[in-house]
Amino acid sequence: MYTPTMLWKSALLGTTMTIAAAAQPHFLSLPFASQNIQVQQGWYYNDGRLHLPKGAIDYINGSLDRSATWQTFDVTAAADGVAIWDDDPASDPSHYGNMVIIRHNQTDSQGRHYFTLYAHIQSGTIPSTIPMLGRRNKNYAQWTPVRAGDFLGQAGSTGYNECRI
Repeated sequence: MYTPTMLWKSALLGTTMTIAAAAQPHFLSLPFASQNIQVQQGWYYNDGRLHLPKGAIDYINGSLDRSATWQTFDVTAAADGVAIWDDDPASDPSHYGNMVIIRHNQTDSQGRHYFTLYAHIQSGTIPSTIPMLGRRNKNYAQWTPVRAGDFLGQAGSTGYNECRI
């Protein structure tokens, strides 16, 4: 089982990219401050399959491969941009649970904005300043500005049931 977490470009928003392009952005920081966070799953599975969509990364606070040990942690913006959130409605499921999506100020060489998606955010921890507009909302004027390091919520168990982002 995989759990998509932070995406460089969001397939949910109708944008695409190649894996090679993921190495290009040098403006992103890690989406947490804690020294205890580990990569549970990233880019590829052990059997060589791509961790969908497009090489997502799962971060955890606990022991690898032992979800019973995983604990919540603060999730922060990886770079400046504008943000919204969605709660993964049953009418349009993604299995991400509560998610924050950021459209970053930086663009690639073709002028396309980078996006990050932070999945499985614990219910009730997303700041009220971030509007719940639905993950398909492309009216970026309605999104709220965030800065790198801003608190986005706490890693939780929404969507799939393990505590991770």
